[in-house]
Amino acid sequence: MRAGVVTIFVAAASAWLAAVAAAQSHIEAVPSVTIGTIYDDNLFAQEQGDAGHMLTVRPGLGTALDTPRLSLSSLFTFDSQKSNHADLTMIDARRHGDAIFKYRTTPMTTLGFNAQYDRTSTPGEINIGTRILSDRRQAQRWEVTPNFDHRVRQHTSIAGSYDYIAESLVDNGTGRMQTGRLGLSQVLSARTTVAGWVM
Repeated sequence: MRAGVVTIFVAAASAWLAAVAAAQSHIEAVPSVTIGTIYDDNLFAQEQGDAGHMLTVRPGLGTALDTPRLSLSSLFTFDSQKSNHADLTMIDARRHGDAIFKYRTTPMTTLGFNAQYDRTSTPGEINIGTRILSDRRQAQRWEVTPNFDHRVRQHTSIAGSYDYIAESLVDNGTGRMQTGRLGLSQVLSARTTVAGWVM
């Protein structure tokens, strides 16, 4: 069971550059610091874990670039934590990074690529795909997802993606998962859209 209190400080710097009179580019960088306290009564993923209080500081940097055809965004954060349990006081307790890329090759077609990286000393935080779970030790997770979206005609679109996930746990092996998806959507009215996916 976890409970937390969080205070967030964000500083933003943005710039808008006119590409043409009717279309603009947007560039943004947002540094941030999140400070929070967490109480965890099962710190070691065991039936009788030691209770502990943790103070976490999470610096981060988010960036974004938008043009009429290109969209690119990224986020990187890492956690430092101070605990009343000596083993849990760490400068680099966890890391997170992600990037999202979209490029409109034609008015009807958009290509995309998503990537995400996580590293933590609490494997249960990242075992979404391959279900790696154990006592506290360093674990990491990579995920990459190329994708596309194509509008066949005004109200009909097809989309597809390939998702690759790799998870590893120190001294306890690795796991891999791959998923392909293909979908079709049809707009029937202003309020109704029908969509189906094959995996």
